[in-house]
Order: sequence, then C-alpha cells, then structure tokens
Amino acid sequence: MEIFDNSEKISGNLNSTRIEELYRSLFDKLHGFVFCRIVYKNKLAQDFECILVNKTFENQIGQKNITGKTFSEIAPVLFKNESNLIERCAYIANSGLSESFETYLDSLQLWVLISIQCQELDHFILSYTIITDRKDKEKSIDILLRRYHSILEISSDGIHIIDKSGNLIEANDSFCKMLGFTKNEIKHLNITDWNAQGGKEESIALISELIFKKSFFQTKYILKDGRTIDVEVNTIGIHLDKEDYLYASAKDITARLENEKKIIDSIILLKKLNTDLESFAFIASHDLKAPLSVVRRFLSLLQDQKNSLSNENKDLYLKFIQNSVEQMNNLITELLQYSSIGNNKDEFVRIDLEDLLNSVKFTLAESIQFNRATININHLPVIFGNKTLINELFINLLSNALKFHNNSNLLTIEVGYSDKGDMHQFFVSDNGIGIAAENLQKIFTMFKRLHTQTEFIGTGIGLALCKRIVETHEGEIWVESELGKGSVFYFTIKKIELTI
Repeated sequence: MEIFDNSEKISGNLNSTRIEELYRSLFDKLHGFVFCRIVYKNKLAQDFECILVNKTFENQIGQKNITGKTFSEIAPVLFKNESNLIERCAYIANSGLSESFETYLDSLQLWVLISIQCQELDHFILSYTIITDRKDKEKSIDILLRRYHSILEISSDGIHIIDKSGNLIEANDSFCKMLGFTKNEIKHLNITDWNAQGGKEESIALISELIFKKSFFQTKYILKDGRTIDVEVNTIGIHLDKEDYLYASAKDITARLENEKKIIDSIILLKKLNTDLESFAFIASHDLKAPLSVVRRFLSLLQDQKNSLSNENKDLYLKFIQNSVEQMNNLITELLQYSSIGNNKDEFVRIDLEDLLNSVKFTLAESIQFNRATININHLPVIFGNKTLINELFINLLSNALKFHNNSNLLTIEVGYSDKGDMHQFFVSDNGIGIAAENLQKIFTMFKRLHTQTEFIGTGIGLALCKRIVETHEGEIWVESELGKGSVFYFTIKKIELTI
C-alpha cells in the first residue's frame, strides 16, 4: 500500500512517533498475529518465544504482556495437543518457505485459517483468522445440499434445471433414464435436444415465459433413440448466484395416456355395441316378424282351405312360405356374420389382393355373367390383414355394384388403389343407379334399406358389414355418388409392417 511504500512522503507530514502510532493501530486491527523465534534445546526445536504480538492475539489468548513468553507458557493446552501445528511452524521456520491452510483446533474447538511465513532463519510469522462461523455455514449448506441431492436422486420424476439459454445445468438419474442418456452424455444437452414441440427460438421464448411463474403443462420429449414420449411438466423459476434458472420436474405419462385412450375407445365401442343391440332389437321385432307373419298367414290359409284349395294355389302359398323362410334364414346368417366380426381372432396375414380379387370374381362369376358386367381391376398391393374379412369386404362391395343398376347401360365396375402414406386407400366404382345425396350418410347404418324387396332383394346389412370390417382394420369407408350416375365407394386400411 502507498502509506507503507512512500515513507519519505509520509515523514514530510508526520513525525516518526505519529507514524509508529499509525502502524501500531493498523497492526492491532489485523487478525491474530504473532512473530516467534524457535527455542532450541540440545539442538532440537522445543518451544517458540513470542517476540511481537498484536492485541487481537492477546485478546483471543486472554493474556497481556505476552512478549518474551513462550507458547508452552501462554497456551499450554494448545502447545501440548496441537502437535501437528507446532511441527509445521518449526518446519517453516527452518525451511524459508511459506504455507497457508485451514485446520480445526480440537483443544480450542475452533476452525482457523493459518498463514505461516519464514522471515529469517529460526523465525516465523504466524497470522490466523478464526473461521468457525464460516465453516459452520458451509457445513449447514453441505447438509442441505446432500439432502437436496438425496431428494433429487430418490425422485421418480425427471428433475432438471436449465438456464435462460436452455442449457442443462443439472439433472437427476430419473431424467437421464427417461431420455436414455448417461450422466456424462446429458451434461452438454440443450432444451432443443429433447423438446419435441418447437425449435430453438420457440424453446428459448418458452423458458423466458415460464421462468417468472409456476406452471403445469403437457408436452412431448425426444428420447436419445429418436422416439417421443408424452410428459407432464411442473416448472418454477429460481434465482441462484444472481442468475435466473428454470427448475422442471417431468413425469412420463405415455402409458397413462395410452390407457386413457384405450378406456375412451372401449367406451366408444360400448356405445356402438349398445347401438347395435338396439338395431338387433329393432330387427327382431320388425324385420324378422314380417316374414314370420307371411308364413303364419299362408299356413293359416292352407289349413282353412285344405279341402277346397287347388293345386295351383297350394303351390303359390308354399312359394310365399318358402321365400319368407329363405329371407329369414339370410337375415339371421348375416346378423351372425356381422356380430362375429368384432370377435374374430384370426391373425393378420400377408394378402396378395390381385390374387384375392381374381378369387372374388370367380365366386361372383354367375352374377357377373347374369348382369353382363365388366369388372376392371387395377394394380393392387400386397397388404397385411384378416384375409377372411377382406375377402368378404370386396364380395359385398362388388355384389352391391352388381345388384344396383338398370338394364339400359352395360354395367362397368372398376377396382383401384392409391398410396396414402400410412394408409392403403381403395375404391370400387360403378355406373349403376347411384345414390341420392340425402342418403349418402344413411347407407352404412345396419338394416337401412333405400329400396323395397320387390325392387332389390337384400337385408340391409351388407354395407354395415363393410363398415365394421374396415374399422377392424383401423380404416374408414365413405361413398361419393349422384343419383342416376353411379357410385364410388372408398375405404382405407392401415398399413402394418409385418415380417413374413
């Protein structure tokens, strides 16, 4: 300092006595200070004589007029019990080195920061600062930190702390395992490495928004292997070392959301089943009763007129009965077929649709010939699905096209395909009678018929059956049509990658 380095300048304004008083005042205000000489006995260092001490040292020792006394006299407990300290002082005094260190003095139950310097041979300066309060605070902080890290690592939630730039400052094991990184790998990550919703600018803006409030939200995280998971995140801003950070706790809720979706799907399915049950109840009370009434009426006529009825009328009555029984049989068969679709446990298999359509054409050959129809099949892919159901789907759609047409035009039916990413999309088009716009949404409802039995024979289940088959393959079915101008039925089937 200038006051010590420029003694001539000072002496010009102050006399030597005043300067000595200033020096002494500063000296006494220092931390504990003592200048010692080694006391030898038989050429071995035995004790230290105090040559110069300051008032801080005297006050802490609790003695005055220490100059000229030895350590063993003024602090016998310290001299006796702190052998390590005494040895270090003697070593420094003989080596010309200097050393600073922290140590705990058991005899005084104090933490001290000690500095030892050798000024000349066999002499040393010992200055010290009592740091017990600081060490107690450090111990308390250490305990808190250990508790914090214990809680951090015990937590099953992925806890992570990021700075305002999105850099990861700290993360627990659960967060590492959640993302699939090791502790070393995760150290250098930024929020943009795991935040699946938004780029760097959006992520930084989100931090700036969240850091000043407590938040709770759902988002998606990207894993090390590229997969994404759904997470539930709690965040709160914290202020440490004059910097703002975002503390976040993330919980993987992918399985929970999948279960919730399954429950919702089950509820939807249950509602659909209830609707189907209502439809079954309706058909049981109406559509099945109609042919039964015909059978009952003509059986009654046969009974009442058995003696007077001509053979011609008998045959006519029996024909009505036979037709009604056949209608009931077809209806029951299709009802059973419809109800079994949801319970079909056959595994999905590889299906070459071009082979399958050739088989379907063979099955429908008589109807195709009777209706003088032409069926054009475009290139179709190989898919994975339930072969029995897919076969039934095409049979129903082609049978529909063969049935609903007039005889004034040559019937042409086309089957085609287009790739829609994760879905296969197919169409079956015809130049038949078409469907009125107001009926386009009705035709896939079970037992919903647009024509009488005398116009077109059927049960009203076929398209409902198609819809259920398509939904079993996680697809959709719809129709585009105009009355008198034919129809195009579209349906999709989810792509499934299976090894053969």
